Amino acid sequence: NETDFFPVVTPDGNTLFYIQRTPKSNVIWRQSLTDRTREMATQPRKLTPGRFLSISSDGAYLLFDDVSDDKKNDGSIAVIFDVTTKEAKIVTLGSPNVRASFAPDGRFLDYFENRPESARFWRQPLDGKRERKLLFELPRSRIEDFDWSRDGKTLAIARGRQENDAMLLTGF
Repeated sequence: NETDFFPVVTPDGNTLFYIQRTPKSNVIWRQSLTDRTREMATQPRKLTPGRFLSISSDGAYLLFDDVSDDKKNDGSIAVIFDVTTKEAKIVTLGSPNVRASFAPDGRFLDYFENRPESARFWRQPLDGKRERKLLFELPRSRIEDFDWSRDGKTLAIARGRQENDAMLLTGF
């Protein structure tokens, strides 16, 4: 019962990283695209990658959320993972349950926040020395996903609206 999610390829095209979910744990795997060998990049139950996986423009770092820690604070817990040393740095984003990515220059994390009245797109410095900055807001819309072009000049956004109907069922 293994399911693989969120594949990302290093900029040189030689390595694939992906999250594998099993009933007991979530881990990140590293697979060579040249000789097909694979190894576990993260260890089960030490970190629990969940809803997204992103790679830095130089291929040195992965970014993912640690879903084991989601309920421990009011922001989403993100992990910056060094693929060489396997060291992890924990970063708290300013919004809960977000999908984040490295900015093209590698100095910031970009993420969106869907609110009832609008979708907001934020940029947060990696160094933690400055506050996050609102880059733009889309009224009456939701952002579902995004990705930057490699040169950092174009941002693609998948957006939409969410409609909910409420029904009251009686007489059971």
